Amino acid sequence: MNRTITHDVANDRLVFLMSAPDQSYWESLWGPRLSRAAIKRGDRFVTRETQRVLQPGARVIDAGCGIGATVSGLADAGFEAEGIDYAEETVARIRELAPELTVKVADVRALPYEDGSLDGVWSLGVIEHFYDGYGPLIEEAHRVLKPGGYLFLTVPVISPLKAWKLRQGRYAPYAETERERFFQFAFRPDHVRRSIKAFGFEYLRGYGMASAFGLGEDMPGLARAIGLNAGSSLPARAWTRLADIVLSPFSHHVRFFLFRKAGN
Repeated sequence: MNRTITHDVANDRLVFLMSAPDQSYWESLWGPRLSRAAIKRGDRFVTRETQRVLQPGARVIDAGCGIGATVSGLADAGFEAEGIDYAEETVARIRELAPELTVKVADVRALPYEDGSLDGVWSLGVIEHFYDGYGPLIEEAHRVLKPGGYLFLTVPVISPLKAWKLRQGRYAPYAETERERFFQFAFRPDHVRRSIKAFGFEYLRGYGMASAFGLGEDMPGLARAIGLNAGSSLPARAWTRLADIVLSPFSHHVRFFLFRKAGN
């Protein structure tokens, strides 16, 4: 599918134009990937980061859980894990394939949990898809978290490579006439930190991710020349993984942010 990246000058963010990130889009993306094996594969990144700050038994949700692999990995690690998503067909299929998991149909902007009832909330690649702003999602996460609870967030950002391209004028200006093709934003990392702190969170740490993908996105010729994303063989995957680590400060596509709700 054709994708274009433009610059929203007024708001200093990048706009990815492709197709509307609606329910039908996600159903078509996740449907072919859904199997019990894919669900039970878990997500080592999510599990590892959760284990760094929370103990087994803590109550954690993935707000926008996709195929449910994150929920499966957390549950297997001993967490009281649940997932929510608004893709009804996907949720129904997860329940069929992995009935031991708790996955619900819900809107991330209206979480079906009581105030102060959760220890952790994950949001993986969700907030960038809200054209009118992600405030309602963050406000809901703050509401359902206990004081001292954690918000785990990944979101596309303007990496140093993209910032350099912006200075060079490499992105065309965003035009409102392209609104129907809006897919997602990429924000300045400082914007993400400041805006979420304003909801009552303390920023703890973060780092860049998917750097090989980011290089391929912004410098495809160079990425091909050094053999990134060249296949699914073990050597190719190992090389891409090494590049992700080495290129992390430079070309990351997304950034992980860890926040803690103010209070004890």
